[in-house]
Amino acid sequence: MRYDRGKCLLKLVLRRKGMSQAELSRRTGINYSQLNGYANDRNEMKVSEAKSIMSELDCDLDDLYEFPPK
Repeated sequence: MRYDRGKCLLKLVLRRKGMSQAELSRRTGINYSQLNGYANDRNEMKVSEAKSIMSELDCDLDDLYEFPPK
């Protein structure tokens, strides 16, 4: 089955974890404006950045994005 990348769920995950975008930026080294772009679905994460975010937030890719079947 093939999937499309859907909506970014980073804001929701951060809210659940009680962490701000600024704090995630400090912890991962990813620029705040880049994280904000992901959270507002303006930018798509690189795999390396997604891995850093997943590691810091103790989540997986399905927590960061919706993946509707195609």
